[in-house]
Amino acid sequence: ENQVIVIGVCGGIASGKSLLCRILKNEFQFEIIDADKIGHQVLNEASVIDDIIAQFGNTVLKTETVNEQKQELIASKMKREIDRKKLGSIVFADKNAMNKLNGIMWPIIAQRIIQMIDAFKHKPKNSGDAQKSFVVEAAILIEAKWHELNMFDEIWMPVASEKVAFGRLM
Repeated sequence: ENQVIVIGVCGGIASGKSLLCRILKNEFQFEIIDADKIGHQVLNEASVIDDIIAQFGNTVLKTETVNEQKQELIASKMKREIDRKKLGSIVFADKNAMNKLNGIMWPIIAQRIIQMIDAFKHKPKNSGDAQKSFVVEAAILIEAKWHELNMFDEIWMPVASEKVAFGRLM
């Protein structure tokens, strides 16, 4: 088994998570696993689309027409894709709806991260591959309780002053 170090990086908006991850990648050759990107990929999986439709209805699907009567027909015939804006307008207005979405997404994202790390751990050793380090950038790491899944060796939480964070957002 390859020796692997996994650091979870979490924190609020504009706290410096991405900056810290870039430094770990560029200066120390850490492999970056971006939980947001994995979430976007997971959102395109048929089983996840099914779960989201079951929870929120067909109205969260992207459609090519505004004609309501044709919407169902088109949604069923075209490649089904979640409209993130439509879904967002539902879940950001209703904490209960957000919790339902998180209940669908968070376990699958965690599973994908664990699979990525395990795939490397059990990969045949190459000369330059004996030690690899991963940093998992996940703003919601603590809220999602991923720290309880024993996938991280350490968890880092960068902190920025309000002034710095506000400057990053502008």
